[in-house]
Amino acid sequence: MNNAIQFALALGGTSVIEVLPDWLTFWNKYVIPGTSGGAGLSKIITSQLLPSKLFASANGVSSIIDYISTLRDMGLDPRNTYIPVTTPFVADTNFDYSNGGAETSVHPAYYEALWEFSNSGVTPWNSTYSDRLRTVTMLTNATRLGMKLGGSNGGTYVNEANPFTQDWEEAWWGSRYNNLVKTKK
Repeated sequence: MNNAIQFALALGGTSVIEVLPDWLTFWNKYVIPGTSGGAGLSKIITSQLLPSKLFASANGVSSIIDYISTLRDMGLDPRNTYIPVTTPFVADTNFDYSNGGAETSVHPAYYEALWEFSNSGVTPWNSTYSDRLRTVTMLTNATRLGMKLGGSNGGTYVNEANPFTQDWEEAWWGSRYNNLVKTKK
């Protein structure tokens, strides 16, 4: 735990270790205050599949850290960041991923991703048009940065994609898109 605390402190964060007597105390102290004003929120998500090769070098890791710092500097709240543990690296299966899951509709980048890095922007129901536009623009810029970071080996997990992604066919489906269109016809 000390390593995590030192990391947070080094980045200007804080650390609180607290022992509470029961679950209800935790619920009342931390969960309930976070739900105030939660009704009527509009939440837009952006996600980026980060290829495992980015984690294989110091330059790659540095580029990920720079990406995260840029998102924070753009105004995205780090508390809205999450990295679900869902990629094939964590699956206990005999499925052969060497062909990029060619028989599925899943973006080929998914099979090479170590992280699905997701973030979101939230606007209250009574936000002005200007505030809503600012949030959507910020997330769209974050999407572009994520696509640049992932490069040709990146993509987006379609269920958590920014609906304003410019090249959505490539970002969401990759080389699968044309076959999916044929199937729909």
